[in-house]
Amino acid sequence: MKKIERSVWNPPEMVVPHGAFSHVVEVSGVHRWLFLTDKASVAAGGSLVGEGDAAAQSQWVLELIGIGLKSGGATWANVVQMSTHLVGRGSVAPFLETRDRFFGEVYPDGDYPANTLVVVDGLVREGMLVAVTAVAALP
Repeated sequence: MKKIERSVWNPPEMVVPHGAFSHVVEVSGVHRWLFLTDKASVAAGGSLVGEGDAAAQSQWVLELIGIGLKSGGATWANVVQMSTHLVGRGSVAPFLETRDRFFGEVYPDGDYPANTLVVVDGLVREGMLVAVTAVAALP
């Protein structure tokens, strides 16, 4: 069975990561890429999950990414890059706490994917506080 090789590191010339992410992720042996579009806190029926609660929305979004990964034959170990959009600075701490707890389970060795986190004024739907995209590399 083919396997991707994944290496992560943080060059000493760069600031120590202030959270669960790596500055550099290198992958080889990639045969397929899986791109997960912005996952937001919306249930399959269209209802908003965790309205006004950034921690609840963060948990739901991370679970949705896991569902998307599984549907493509991937796991969190295949994720090499994420982009996170949070509404308002008040969403940052709840997101980071939820992500750190979640990542502690799916990345026990601390080999985190690269991540960009931006704070925005709003997302496409009122009440959405968290949206995350992910890119996964598969053998």
